[in-house]
Amino acid sequence: SDRVEFNLSLSASQPVSSKRNDARDGMPDLKPSIEFGPSLDLTLWRSGDRRTRFDLRLPVRAAFSIESNPRSLGWIASPRINLDIEDVAGLTGWNLGVLAGPIYATRRQHEYFYSVAPQFATAERPAYRAPGGYSGTQILAAVSKRFPSYWVGGFARYDTLNGTVFEDSPLTRRKHAAFAGIAIAWIIGESTTRVDADE
Repeated sequence: SDRVEFNLSLSASQPVSSKRNDARDGMPDLKPSIEFGPSLDLTLWRSGDRRTRFDLRLPVRAAFSIESNPRSLGWIASPRINLDIEDVAGLTGWNLGVLAGPIYATRRQHEYFYSVAPQFATAERPAYRAPGGYSGTQILAAVSKRFPSYWVGGFARYDTLNGTVFEDSPLTRRKHAAFAGIAIAWIIGESTTRVDADE
């Protein structure tokens, strides 16, 4: 409807080689995983010209390992607030998006990444069983613009693990992370027929 959308939420994680990770040395490698599930997105406010909107997004995803015999890795919920602004700061064509919110996951999800089974415990890495609950907070900002023959965009992301239920895991070495990137896409072809779209 005009205020409520039901979408599909997807995410994934890359594999981790324990031989290349000091914290996991001697432990099994982490297989890549995929997450998917529904997301209920609610428009809380929209400007009269529809160039600015404030949303609440409520995704819930089931996670599975990607291997010959996939296994369930639990559930993840990440309620987030989202702000989208078109022509930000009066710059025609430039779009800004800001997304922020906490992440929660079940015990099975946290055990896969943060638990240490007794057989893998060492003097520096005691056995640990991660509980389910709060997994951290993520903040993401992105800007983009479509030009006649190409698209350009950039993003910055900050993650914090302060206060997480697995904060005491011996596998938790850093509690903060920052990322940034840019992308350019060239448009190699377009339809000669144009239509108006109301988004």
